[in-house]
Amino acid sequence: MTLLDEQEYQAVAFEKADLARRSLQGRLFEACVFRNCTCMETDFGGGRLEDCSFEHCDLSLARFANTKLVGVRFRECKLLGVQFLECDGFALSMGFDRCALRSCNFSDLGLKKTSFVDCRITECDFVNTDLRECDFHKSVFAETNFNNCNMQKAVFADCRGYSINPTNNNIKKAVFTLPEAVTLLEHLGAVIR
Repeated sequence: MTLLDEQEYQAVAFEKADLARRSLQGRLFEACVFRNCTCMETDFGGGRLEDCSFEHCDLSLARFANTKLVGVRFRECKLLGVQFLECDGFALSMGFDRCALRSCNFSDLGLKKTSFVDCRITECDFVNTDLRECDFHKSVFAETNFNNCNMQKAVFADCRGYSINPTNNNIKKAVFTLPEAVTLLEHLGAVIR
């Protein structure tokens, strides 16, 4: 099924669908699976995705303005330039497993307990973001901005490449592992030998 002429879809599996540059504004997707789909520049604006999963999909430049994302999982997806800060922040819940996230913006969102497990997170922004109890286990970061974030009890175990300034982020009881945890001291002006 790829026409998507209906306004509501429940428990539908979309396999290898080419949804690139499609407007799916205002659509409701509940318990749907998008597998091996092309969703580049797809506009989900004003819609609702609940208990849905995206698996092996390309969501580059997908738009989620005023979209409700509730229980949405992204698995082994490519997400380039997605402005998650435009999502409807009420009841926002999502997770990322083995995804490539580049130039995505998560600023000003409440992402408590969100998982970003084993992801590549490059040039992304987390500014004024609630990251309490988030799980970044085994993720690799490059040029990602964490500023004024609440990271209490977040897990950065076995992560690499992050640059987190403990003076402008709350990292109380956050979990970091060596040797990468030493980078936290660089922001304090410490000299490590």
